[in-house]
Amino acid sequence: MRVRLRRSSVPIASAAALVLMLAGCATMPDSGTPGGSATSLGNDSQNSQVVIIAVPPAVNEQPYELLSDFLADQTTDEPTFATARQYLMSGSVSWQPQEKVTVLGNIRQERVPSSGSTQSFVVTGQEEAALDSRGAITAYGTASGNAPEVSERFTFAKNAKGQWRITDLPDGLILSQQDFQRLYESGDLYFPAKTPVDSGELPPLVADPIWLRSRIDPLTDAARALLAGPTDWLSPVVAPSADAGITVAAPVTVSSGGVASVYLQAKDSSVLSTANSCYELASQMYSTLFSVSTDQAPQGWPSVRSVELFSGSVQQPACQEGESNPYALTGDTTAYFVGASGHLMSLDVVSGASARVTGLLEPSVAGGIGAFAVEPGSNGDVAVITPNGQDLYVSTLTATTAPVQPALTVPLRGAGGTIGSPSWDSTGTLWVTDSDPAAHSSVMAVNGTVGRPEPVAVEGLPAGGTVTGLKVADDGARIALIVSTGSAQQVEVGRVERSGTASAQQLTVSGLHPIAQGLTAVTSMSWADDDSLIVLGQSANAAGALSTWQIDGSSALIPAAAPLQATDGMQTVSALQPDQPEPMPILGGSSSGGRVYAWQAKTAAWRPLATGVAGGNGPMPSYPG
Repeated sequence: MRVRLRRSSVPIASAAALVLMLAGCATMPDSGTPGGSATSLGNDSQNSQVVIIAVPPAVNEQPYELLSDFLADQTTDEPTFATARQYLMSGSVSWQPQEKVTVLGNIRQERVPSSGSTQSFVVTGQEEAALDSRGAITAYGTASGNAPEVSERFTFAKNAKGQWRITDLPDGLILSQQDFQRLYESGDLYFPAKTPVDSGELPPLVADPIWLRSRIDPLTDAARALLAGPTDWLSPVVAPSADAGITVAAPVTVSSGGVASVYLQAKDSSVLSTANSCYELASQMYSTLFSVSTDQAPQGWPSVRSVELFSGSVQQPACQEGESNPYALTGDTTAYFVGASGHLMSLDVVSGASARVTGLLEPSVAGGIGAFAVEPGSNGDVAVITPNGQDLYVSTLTATTAPVQPALTVPLRGAGGTIGSPSWDSTGTLWVTDSDPAAHSSVMAVNGTVGRPEPVAVEGLPAGGTVTGLKVADDGARIALIVSTGSAQQVEVGRVERSGTASAQQLTVSGLHPIAQGLTAVTSMSWADDDSLIVLGQSANAAGALSTWQIDGSSALIPAAAPLQATDGMQTVSALQPDQPEPMPILGGSSSGGRVYAWQAKTAAWRPLATGVAGGNGPMPSYPG
């Protein structure tokens, strides 16, 4: 699930904008510079109905005011910015508003020296974020306020009627952070993960976060974005949604029962006439449209429950898919933890019932469980790291004999390295960190087919940074890393590029970017859903706090919600990534008393579920993954 932007404040509008409250008319101050101070308009439901009406240029309006009003018209819900275009010199100016979005803080406009009969101004401010033509974030500010300063130039001249008009300007939109929050919402495009070999199984769908104008036609925009292909960041690790040449032929509509109808035009009609191709695209379209909120759309559509694809004007759908589509990841709602006796226990997170796992997971000489991970899916493989962090064993939940040889080991040599952070993805690949100074990489992967550990190349680490923790996404295409640089830690997200064969797979983590602003230490993290992470960490203001972060870095744009209060001694956190009809609770493990807790959203409180091993890393409750 994505964060839905419903904010309690909107920016003061300039002279060109009239603000109407649908629940009752209200006026805003009739002066001010672009990006002025915010004013509170009360509760969220009220703010979701704010409408800004575009106003054309006034007769004999001067360039400074024209520029303010032109920027204000960019904050309206006009699909093509027809009124804003009236500020341009007719017939001689090309402006492509869809090319990018620049989100600035503390927006200022200043006149600059110009020659002849023209006047020029620059609009400047700190770049809080930038979106490309796809709606993907390409840059974002930081909590420390180190966002770069951006300057955009606008030039004016008089037309044949003696009226000032814009003759030169940058492509794209310039918005304040508050306007961005009011106008845009997040959504996900979904694409099949690339695999190095044909395993015969359907690849999981991978979420690709984008931002959409929420109050025009977000569903149609999302459908078009899906057909245009993945964003630049995700493109190397996923397949395109369909063959080039498929376009959306008409606006998406949704029935009262939640069935979305998507009419497509394709140069090659076989894409929709071939069952496998049609159902694959319908599955992607369903996941994409399901991720988009229609709360503020003028059409008032209900939530999408299924998708029908139509070819051209044919009235019978070519295919239909919904939440039970074959590409959907379905997580096992059984969790696991280390019991008071040191053995692995299964846990029903609804009833709280627990039972000892029957499988023999490690040899008796291992001395217990220092860390573990259970593979998602039906195989039931289990990775166990010994308490001293020296050995990694792989077994199953029902194994009748314990493993003899470790899958990975590091030698004891003084302050030698250790193995940590075991994490499985849905491809059967096990990921761990390896802090052995002699290791070829601080990230290792154990191929489930071969069982041999291989070093993973990690590109783009900050200078002096090492990977001290990780959590791979279920889809195996993205991974979150805890990167330590000296005494500081930060969370970075990268994509997983796979090459080679099933028996000799090569893995590379690339495209790293930081997402958790302001954290100074990270104790534990988990994928909260398809596009966000929940992190147990420490900041300058709070120790042991839980916070949620979007993987595209957009959390820097969104006013932070109050973090969940961690329980006493909490050392681990775990969430179930795949969406469920009834979302499973977040789990927390406390070393103090060995308690296993579940977060109850309705009561906003932690409920104790079970008691496990105390001290050390605690019971470490975890969903598979």
